[in-house]
Amino acid sequence: MAGRLPLRFAATIVFFFSFLLFISGWILQQKSLTALQAAMIQPVPSPHVAASSKHKPKPPFQLIDQTNNIPVLRSKKNLKAAHFQFVQKKENVCHSLMVLAELARLGTGADKILLYPESWIGTEEGTWSRLLKAAEKRFEVKVRAVGGLGGGALGDAGPSLLHAFAETKYDRILYLEPLGLPLRNLDHLLYGTLTAPVVGTRSYWLPKMVQQLGPLSGQVLLLTPSTRLFNKTKKLQLENPEDDSISIINDLLSSHSLILPQHPYATNIFEFRAVDHSKYTLNDWDPVKVSEESYYISFMDQSAPMPWFTWPREVTDKVRPKVPDDAMVWKALYDRWARVRMNVCGLDLEYLRQN
Repeated sequence: MAGRLPLRFAATIVFFFSFLLFISGWILQQKSLTALQAAMIQPVPSPHVAASSKHKPKPPFQLIDQTNNIPVLRSKKNLKAAHFQFVQKKENVCHSLMVLAELARLGTGADKILLYPESWIGTEEGTWSRLLKAAEKRFEVKVRAVGGLGGGALGDAGPSLLHAFAETKYDRILYLEPLGLPLRNLDHLLYGTLTAPVVGTRSYWLPKMVQQLGPLSGQVLLLTPSTRLFNKTKKLQLENPEDDSISIINDLLSSHSLILPQHPYATNIFEFRAVDHSKYTLNDWDPVKVSEESYYISFMDQSAPMPWFTWPREVTDKVRPKVPDDAMVWKALYDRWARVRMNVCGLDLEYLRQN
């Protein structure tokens, strides 16, 4: 019995000190909680604004395309812009619609316009009419029938690139050659601060003698609509009916145009088969990077069949790039074109007939 007393006494002492520690911790916790609640209910002070900064005007533009250092307007409300396409042949409706559909998929905030010949009205319907209806309903394209520039062949042809100058409802018009695809959103051009009647890329692949006749290629064109310019280009076109629209534009406006860098704004599919890329870009050639950075890819290649054909193996082997990385990107771009053609137009590739 006597041996148990020290044990009970020790247990009592341990319990007593444990209780004191618990009470001390609880009191400290309550004090901290009270201080925290008091801090939370204090009003947040308003930040001090220097008098000079209150009236500091905001810059009219911000740089959203950091890669190319192109200034664009801070608010799109200042400009009304549109993507422009036209067709003169029924079999080309799909190509123009593919361009507009891809621009829509890439999130453009601009209107989309597609002009076709008014002479088609009342003719037998077919794939072309189905695609024009799809353009309006599925892709919210503003489809209009218009007449040609004048009498004869020009009148029968219907709309032309020059009709873009007549779209004076808009401040800016962007045209992409329809035998190609946009790869990235181009709205920074439409809403940018670049000011010129025409802004575009060069025909860098042509002989120098031909380039001297006019620097613009017609692949990517940013136009400023103007009734005066439309009338002047129309007059020159009627006087030179054999010239194409880009020749007319170059004759009148090349000296007043701005030139976009070829890379990344207009990449040619044949560039992936080339050995020397110095005319296209001064940077080291990297096909994957070029494809990722390009805004537009053109499928015009005189050494290869058109992209809407399915090619026999021997043709593919002949035109395929020799460098494996180039060949991989080259094939991926052609596959992309075929995929967009099917998704937008519901058309498969056609069989290539060889002579």
